[in-house]
Amino acid sequence: APVLCENASVELPIDTLAHKDALSAGEIDQWNQMPSPQDGYAERVYFAKPHADESGWTATMLRGPSDDAESRGQADPRGLGVKFNTKTLPYFILWKNPASANDGYVIGLEPATNLPNTKTFESQNDRVVPLGPGATVRFELSLHPLATAAATSDFTSQVARLCQH
Repeated sequence: APVLCENASVELPIDTLAHKDALSAGEIDQWNQMPSPQDGYAERVYFAKPHADESGWTATMLRGPSDDAESRGQADPRGLGVKFNTKTLPYFILWKNPASANDGYVIGLEPATNLPNTKTFESQNDRVVPLGPGATVRFELSLHPLATAAATSDFTSQVARLCQH
């Protein structure tokens, strides 16, 4: 069974969370929950500033639903973990679109340098990375397929520890 399906959820150690628009605001209490596919459903987008450890690293994960894990005889569902360094990727954007499967039942887990607004707006809010001619910036992130109960449980614990920072 796929990890992304009804009742899948996102785990993230949130410092701040904001909605993109009125549609997203109306479901902010469910920001991290994936509903069943729905015809005509418009995307929901959430902006977060995550907690990080002393080195700037944070973690997020897409966790498959627990009922799917139980049907396979596992204690924890499968998932996908993402670790990234908030020193260069200080924001996280969750984009979910549970439209019908034919229209694109998808989710985006997006570490980011800034929020998806106009450059002028982001500049006014000090969220544009200045990069001069010949300059470079190193962005660090890693993907972690969580194919076993132990891997999923361990990654969940890592996210939970970050919530304490």
